[in-house]
Amino acid sequence: MLKGNGAESNANILEGQEFGEISISQICDRAHGREIFIWGAYEIGSFLKEYLEQNQIKVSGFIDAKKINSSYSGLPCVEPNTVLNKQSVFVVVAVKGMRKGIVRCFENYDYREHIDYEYPFKVVPVISLSKICGGGYK
Repeated sequence: MLKGNGAESNANILEGQEFGEISISQICDRAHGREIFIWGAYEIGSFLKEYLEQNQIKVSGFIDAKKINSSYSGLPCVEPNTVLNKQSVFVVVAVKGMRKGIVRCFENYDYREHIDYEYPFKVVPVISLSKICGGGYK
């Protein structure tokens, strides 16, 4: 579960889902002042970006080979090989599936899980429309 400082937002729909255990302080500690990118320019990535920013963690962009040279949720989308420089980038993966391919890409750049990247999302969350729409839908 992602753990933050209690900031209220639509990103709170991430709370309580089965994502594994990672806290805001762990992301800060593991990033060691490096830029933070989110792998996956999709809905979960957008919610993760909002959640991190609500907790005063700056996100520099998204890694998504299918959306190169565009922007998503107000940030640039880049392909992996343009940012995977372990001296300057820490990555939080926000996609389900493709785990083997993504991990293989990290291995090609000598990235190590829990040091250079986090892959906290074990399942895709069931997003409650009632939480997003203020109780109007279920």
